[in-house]
Amino acid sequence: MLVILSYDIKEVKNRSKVLREVHKVCKKYLYRKQFSYFYGELTKPLYNQLINKLLKIINVEIDSIIVIKIPNKNNAETIFFGKNDEHINIIS
Repeated sequence: MLVILSYDIKEVKNRSKVLREVHKVCKKYLYRKQFSYFYGELTKPLYNQLINKLLKIINVEIDSIIVIKIPNKNNAETIFFGKNDEHINIIS
């Protein structure tokens, strides 16, 4: 499935570690397009791993993650305007 993920970690006292950890986990599973915007193809088990790891890091009372799942990548069209650096996905 094609996954688009974005997060917002509230910057309050001592939260920079959470921000770094969320970013690090996302980079292991998805391509980074902007600092808090990621996309890529994941199997269902890898998607579940990603979400479980993120939910252990964030505080659901103040942080947010939005995920858009497109089950069939053939039904999606991805268009980038501007610089488009493609990266090799670490997990396939």
